Amino acid sequence: MDELSEFLLYAALLLELKSQRLLPGPDDVDADEEAIGWEERDVLLARLLELRAYAAVADALARGLEAGALTVPRVSGLDEGFEAAAPDLLEGVGVADLAAAYLRGLEDRPAPSVDLDHVTVETVTVAETVLTLARDLPERGSLSFRELVAGIEDRIEIIVRFLAVLELCKLGRVRLGQGQTFGDLHITWVHDGEDPLDVGLVDDYAG
Repeated sequence: MDELSEFLLYAALLLELKSQRLLPGPDDVDADEEAIGWEERDVLLARLLELRAYAAVADALARGLEAGALTVPRVSGLDEGFEAAAPDLLEGVGVADLAAAYLRGLEDRPAPSVDLDHVTVETVTVAETVLTLARDLPERGSLSFRELVAGIEDRIEIIVRFLAVLELCKLGRVRLGQGQTFGDLHITWVHDGEDPLDVGLVDDYAG
């Protein structure tokens, strides 16, 4: 109702202003002088809204005081037989317990150690694997990568062999083919020359 009343008030003010503009009357009326009455009315409306806010706060305080009047505070202390005391933290602790605690405090603490079991130790390098494959692949001819890593269970060795195959392909020693997407990778030795393999051209994958 408050919002609707406020909306109706502003609508009535706008209609009154519009009707005064449409009806015949003196044309020499200054717009600033005409707006003086509206400014005073706006000030009066703002004061009414402010007074309404103060009245609402006063009503809330009155309801709080009425609710607080229904409560009765405790005026007496603890009943007889109750004693407010902190618990004894050393209850049940003897001289032997204190001596044992003292000896434990004097013991040397073990040096902190970091478990490195999860760290992969590089047992074979890409360059060594490239030389090994350069000796074995000419005799085996064409084979798949699955056959090349058959029997190898260590994941790092499989990765090193894959990198070595890529290095041989980059050096023009082998040709790689894949019949279909996600199919087996076929490796074919294509180099027939007798020039030695320059291991220095192999990229370093250390780490």
